Amino acid sequence: MLRRVARWSSVESTVAEKIKTGLGGNTQVEVVDLSGGCGTMLQIKVSSDSFKGKTVIQQHRLVNRCIGDQDLHGFKLETQELKS
Repeated sequence: MLRRVARWSSVESTVAEKIKTGLGGNTQVEVVDLSGGCGTMLQIKVSSDSFKGKTVIQQHRLVNRCIGDQDLHGFKLETQELKS
């Protein structure tokens, strides 16, 4: 079970903003630091209208492009089309 972090680190908020800006539209992003505070391993969940009609691999590629060159050791990614 993931715990919601009350205050995001700069890495978490930067990643979330990159995804929201990159996908645009109606997008919900949840980022949780799994690294114990250093921000190099993240759990990222994204729900977006931008995923409509796309496969999971296409959704993940979109998110990866949004994150770009962010310095991360790794991340777990879950994506889904936003439910109306």
